[in-house]
Amino acid sequence: MPMHSYLRIDGVAGGSTDSGYEGWIACDSVSWSLHGAGSPEGLSEIRFVKPEDAASPVLARLCVTAASVARARFDFLRAAPEGSLVKCYEIEVEDVTVAYVATGPRREEAMMETVVLTFRHARLTSSPRDGQPDRAN
Repeated sequence: MPMHSYLRIDGVAGGSTDSGYEGWIACDSVSWSLHGAGSPEGLSEIRFVKPEDAASPVLARLCVTAASVARARFDFLRAAPEGSLVKCYEIEVEDVTVAYVATGPRREEAMMETVVLTFRHARLTSSPRDGQPDRAN
C-alpha cells in the first residue's frame, strides 16, 4: 500500500497542490532517528527526499545560514480501502535546523533533493486502523 508524505516547515512554502496539503512539501521518502539524552549533541534527525520545488532555495538558505526554525510537521497518509487518503502517522518537531541539502538529477525525472533536518524535541502520533490516535511524546 503506497504512502504519501508531506512536510510543513514554519516560513517555508512548498510546491504541493494535493488537496489538504496545498503549499506543503511533498516528500518521496522520509526516515528518522531519535536520540536520547545520552547522545553527545542531544539532536535527532529526519532525512527526506523530495523533488526540487518552491521550497528548494529557502531550504538551501536555511542550511548555509544555520538559521533555526521553530517547528516542522510531517504527515504520513495511506490509501483507505475506498480509495481516500487517511493520515496514519504524524511527526511534529521543534527547534529545527536544516543541516544538509544535496541536489542532483534522478534518471529522467526532475532534480531531486535530499535534506536533513536536526531537531531537539519531537512528538510522534500514530493512528491505528481503528482511527484512535496514539501519542508518544
